[in-house]
Amino acid sequence: MWLLDVNVDIRLRQALYELGIKAESAVTLGWRELTNGKLVAAAYAAGFRVLITRDRLFSSAASHVISKHPDVAIVIMTLPQRPYLAYQQSFKEAWAKSPIVPKGGAVITWP
Repeated sequence: MWLLDVNVDIRLRQALYELGIKAESAVTLGWRELTNGKLVAAAYAAGFRVLITRDRLFSSAASHVISKHPDVAIVIMTLPQRPYLAYQQSFKEAWAKSPIVPKGGAVITWP
């Protein structure tokens, strides 16, 4: 399962679902207040193995927790923020060119 950080539009769950990926949002789970390290720990405990964030400093803030959960992948999404329909289209186009390929214990920047 994949988790969207609070800084990722919750509606992206639908785009992932259409790609066959089950995703949830930290917002809908009530995890809005969790700091990066606590979010990784909570996500892991809940069965999430991929966390998508827009926070470019996420990996350094949560590095000590990531090392404890080597099968969790962190994806730093760098698509420019836009109104949602345009953002969704950009996401789908980027995915078509190069889908996210999570690797446990790694932080990847996408696209």
